[in-house]
Amino acid sequence: MPKNHALKILNPVLLLFLLLQAITGFIHDQIPDKVFGVLHGGGGVLFVLLAIAHIGLNWSWIRGQYFPKRARVEPAAKVGDAK
Repeated sequence: MPKNHALKILNPVLLLFLLLQAITGFIHDQIPDKVFGVLHGGGGVLFVLLAIAHIGLNWSWIRGQYFPKRARVEPAAKVGDAK
């Protein structure tokens, strides 16, 4: 599957899991502990896995933005070196 196609699927799913984490965190007192454990705990694990996949799919962009290639410096010629 091409990277862009995978990101078009992954990004909305990642957003849904982010919202799930926020909503279940805010309504923790209104839902039973078992339901909270499944939704918030299990959703958190899936959220982290999706985030890792998102970073993996965007790694070339991240590397280009934050770890640019340094210009290669040729060593200086020593005095007396013949060419």
